[in-house]
Amino acid sequence: MIALAIELSSVAGSVALFRDGQVIAERSWREKYVRAQQVFRALPEMLEETHLTVDAIGAFLVGRGPGSYSGLRVAITAARAMALPGNSLVYTVSSGEALVLEVARDMKDGNIAIMGDARRETLWLGMFEVKDRQVTCTLPWAVVAIGDVASRLPAGSVIASPDWTRLEPALPGLGIRGVQQERFPQARYVGELALAKWKAGLPSEPLVPIYVHPAVGATTPLGA
Repeated sequence: MIALAIELSSVAGSVALFRDGQVIAERSWREKYVRAQQVFRALPEMLEETHLTVDAIGAFLVGRGPGSYSGLRVAITAARAMALPGNSLVYTVSSGEALVLEVARDMKDGNIAIMGDARRETLWLGMFEVKDRQVTCTLPWAVVAIGDVASRLPAGSVIASPDWTRLEPALPGLGIRGVQQERFPQARYVGELALAKWKAGLPSEPLVPIYVHPAVGATTPLGA
């Protein structure tokens, strides 16, 4: 089966084509703002490279966040539109969980925190435990005040965030000791996670973005 994975939750967008579970082509890019325009140039390039057409795609695998609401809406809407003529499968997973899958491959047992800037001195946060190569969610996606973050993290947690350059100045005084790094969800891991869940008989997550940011009229920088 040919499957297309789309990940547009951050400024680092990406798409990946799979054939029978293996990546056969992928594209990634950075945007100053998440407008998700590059995906409409990257997809035709990949199809031409692999001598495929949209009609050949049997499943559309989409990261649904947390992250940029505009990027997530574009990803889900584009997948549903392309799937409609052939009534193809559209399957969504959490972009954050896909990032956990990637980070977990670089570590042994431990805890992983995926977080991002939710504005107004808050973060969106999800916690996961890795044990014997199995990943378990220990804190579903939630909005947490910056001052409460340290109390939520087990000692030595690995912290990964697509918003790390914005978060870093606000975190030093919180007593956080874990490994900290800027990481972005990638389409290949969204695809791997979605295909594994689908093959295990698990249902798709809802075909709507995970949007945990509080509504604001203007962005207030962290620490302001």
